[in-house]
Amino acid sequence: MVTDTAPSYLYVYDLEQRRTSWMNKAYVYIFKNIVNNISNITYRDVIRSVHPDDLHVFYDALQQIRSNLHQQPLRVEYRVKDKSGNYRWVEEWMAAFERTSGGELKRIIGAGHEITERKINELQIRKLSKIVEQSPLSVVITDIDGNIEYVNQAFMKVTGYEFEEVKGQNPRVLKTEYTSQEEYKKLWDTISAKKQWNGEFYNKKKNGEYFWENASICPLLDENGKITHFIGIKEDITEKKRMEEERLQSQKMEAVGKLAGGIAHDLNNILTVIIANSDLVLSEVEDGSEAYESVTQIETAAERAAHLVRQLLAFSRKQILRKKVLDLNKLISDFEKMLRRIIGEDIILSTTYSPNLQRVKADPAQIEQVVMNLVINARDAMPMGGHLSIETQNIFIDKEQAKKYKIDVGYYALIVVSDTGSGMSEEIQKKIFEPFFTTKPIYEGAGLGLSMVFGVISQSGGTIRVKSAVNEGATFKVYLPAIQAPIEPEVKPKVIEKFSHGKETILIVEDEELIRNTISSNLKRQGYKTLTASDGEEALAFSQAYGDPIHILVTDVVMPNMSGKQLADNFLEAHPETEIIYMSGYADKQVMKHGIFDKDVLFIQKPFTFHELAKLMAKALKKEIQT
Repeated sequence: MVTDTAPSYLYVYDLEQRRTSWMNKAYVYIFKNIVNNISNITYRDVIRSVHPDDLHVFYDALQQIRSNLHQQPLRVEYRVKDKSGNYRWVEEWMAAFERTSGGELKRIIGAGHEITERKINELQIRKLSKIVEQSPLSVVITDIDGNIEYVNQAFMKVTGYEFEEVKGQNPRVLKTEYTSQEEYKKLWDTISAKKQWNGEFYNKKKNGEYFWENASICPLLDENGKITHFIGIKEDITEKKRMEEERLQSQKMEAVGKLAGGIAHDLNNILTVIIANSDLVLSEVEDGSEAYESVTQIETAAERAAHLVRQLLAFSRKQILRKKVLDLNKLISDFEKMLRRIIGEDIILSTTYSPNLQRVKADPAQIEQVVMNLVINARDAMPMGGHLSIETQNIFIDKEQAKKYKIDVGYYALIVVSDTGSGMSEEIQKKIFEPFFTTKPIYEGAGLGLSMVFGVISQSGGTIRVKSAVNEGATFKVYLPAIQAPIEPEVKPKVIEKFSHGKETILIVEDEELIRNTISSNLKRQGYKTLTASDGEEALAFSQAYGDPIHILVTDVVMPNMSGKQLADNFLEAHPETEIIYMSGYADKQVMKHGIFDKDVLFIQKPFTFHELAKLMAKALKKEIQT
């Protein structure tokens, strides 16, 4: 029979007998693995084989044919289960084949074929479509002329454009001046040659915001190898770029900081000798004489150099910070009058203090210097006058912000300094915290002010952020960690003008010979007996051999082989009565952890005058102070 050679299966189902009354070979081929008795397929066999989720399709089709709602064959798709338990998809057309004289449906005829492979392919296509649509990467498909035919949700989310806005447009709707025409030509030549192009774009969103994209663009080919479309897969790497830039900048700042710290330490040693000897000479020459004026100029120049060194140490985060619990509102308001004098009458200064500002723990002198530097920079940015505001706020830094700012999660006190000055470009903002970088004319700035600010705030556990644009002013935000602690009372030190000469024995330990000899010479002039050592091991050996009492040990903090703290600990075991005075140009973090800068420790920072050393000596020996 002709029907036995047909590729589609055919059958006639008798509703009265509730079984298949006729079928062709194609039907037998498909359903022999579905029912046990292929020659007598009953209604129950059919119902059992249909997937439970598709039974309604089967029932609805029978009902519609039975009620004569469809004169034409009715198309259905459903799944039937084979003997191995797997379901196969079939596409079938069903129609009334015979009715009784009363119009009741007697027999139906069906024709169909298996569509399992097609359904699998359709499912894969739907999956791929969802993958593309829900992908976190932007997907763009264009025709061979580069006109957009499709964009996914990620593209619309990143760029801000809806599909209808870019449909038929060229992807260069995102183009900026940062991608050259030559690069676009190279891209087009590559993909036209049926190759993949990889690169980066600095594009512009619908709202004008710039963003970085990493893109891969390639042609789509038909079965004959002809290009039919182009597809671009792009990733927004703006945040990655920013983090990489910050990492490189952080590494650069760290390297420069180490260099600055090392230079500052060496300069402090040299300046200690200059300042201490200048101070000594001034005490011995006649006030007003030519020699006195000359030495005064030497000391003044050395003190200016010492100030620059302190800025270097602040940037390198190796300066000594005398931290205490502070009320930033009071600290700023106490020297607000001074700030008004500094900025001049043509600049309006306004201050807004948060009434419940949280306390912080920081060095008050250094925080004053931070505010001072920010105010001076703001003043210099407004040569024709303007408005300068200082504001304090409480703020909570969440996990996302903390990661971005590289600080801890928690509450912070915020100092905001804003001006209406000339502002800064993005390129300048990237460099402003680098030491020696300045936009001021030569001889008008050393370029250390903001680097000092950066160092002090970083060393205090905070951060500083800047927001600016050319001709739109600048806003600096200083974040300092909040602390729950009472304000520490101010202790006003007694003013010491001079003290009595001494006869006590002083052991001076310093690896720099010039400093060692300078201190020794100055103390000898005051009647003290001095002993010297170049390092800790020599000092300990000397103390063991020395029979008389050693009243004061003056030691550098950072020395080779043995630190000043280690020396003091060993020394006090044998000489518990000895007073310790530490001196240093900076303090390594490891040494600070050992408690050198506890409240009652005697410490003097290089460079120092002999008068400053004399005051500390008097305190150590508990001498009567003469005013």
